[in-house]
Amino acid sequence: MSRRMGRRLAIMGAGLLAVVLGLAVVGLAGGSAVASPATEQQASVAQQVGNVATGKATWGTRALCQRCHGANGEGGAGPDLAGRNLTEAQWQRQIRQPWGLMPAFSKADGYVTDAMIPDLAAYFASLPSVATLGAPRFTALSTDSLAQQLLIEKGCAMLHGPTMNTPRRGFGDHVWTYDMFKRQVRESWYGREELARTSTMPTFTSRQISDADLRVMWDYLSVQLGPLVPVTATLSSTPVTVGGTVTYTVTLKNNSKDVSAEGLTVTGVIPTGGTFVRAVTTPAGSAFLGNAGAGTTMNSAVWATPKIAGGETLVYSYEVSVGTVTTTTAWAGWTKPGAHFAVYVPPTPTPTPTATATPRP
Repeated sequence: MSRRMGRRLAIMGAGLLAVVLGLAVVGLAGGSAVASPATEQQASVAQQVGNVATGKATWGTRALCQRCHGANGEGGAGPDLAGRNLTEAQWQRQIRQPWGLMPAFSKADGYVTDAMIPDLAAYFASLPSVATLGAPRFTALSTDSLAQQLLIEKGCAMLHGPTMNTPRRGFGDHVWTYDMFKRQVRESWYGREELARTSTMPTFTSRQISDADLRVMWDYLSVQLGPLVPVTATLSSTPVTVGGTVTYTVTLKNNSKDVSAEGLTVTGVIPTGGTFVRAVTTPAGSAFLGNAGAGTTMNSAVWATPKIAGGETLVYSYEVSVGTVTTTTAWAGWTKPGAHFAVYVPPTPTPTPTATATPRP
């Protein structure tokens, strides 16, 4: 087996190759004899009833699929699809009940509908085969932990990135348990039941990802990396008058149902042309650390807050004397247990400037 073929089989969608190599033997098309490759290709192309242009447009919107198979079907972590002269039935089988490590896309969830499949089949059949398999988005390093290697080898990191931000945001919305995580991987239940929307996450069987491997992944995501808690912030001020003083207020809110963000450092940057006067409001349990970096580009008012609980709102404020004010920036940073930030950069202040922010890792 070539190294290229081995990587396809080891990473994602080895069964797609099994379709190509073996379906004539198991007789999905009903034939009793194995046709020549040229005859098979002619028959397969003749069977395509989909629309090539529609298939191309559909593929352009299937970002999850592209993350493994490439933007143009050139392959990567998963096998190349360009030039695959498969029938609609063969595509259906691979998408709904895949071989190898490719996860299954449910008909009910609608990410790949039955109506899309003939068009996708026609589109890939219209493309020339690739001479060289595309590169995967991410590759495991010898220094990676077992969990990091599993996330890449099983394809999870191909969909969510190595830091798995999407599931960690879910862990930050409310407290998750290992059993909830396992059910999500096996059934993709969270979107349908908790968020009341169609789920786009494909599902993995225990043959593809064992319970033991799931536990390793869970410990890494929930403890080592930690949840991304949905902390947001608003910044407002009293009217800005050159030669007077202005009070800036940072309002921090933890939008999680029940997950705390811990070890916060809340920072309000002093705008260019402004001079720090004093801290006005410090939440109970927090400590004002002072005017850090006075006279530098990081001139700011800084607070330390041990924790902000799910659903809690904290308010900080500071007074600045106004010379010539342009813009001001403020942010909150917190750890649980990694470093996370909510950053916001308001526009040039108006008499009552406001800005909002969403968290990012």
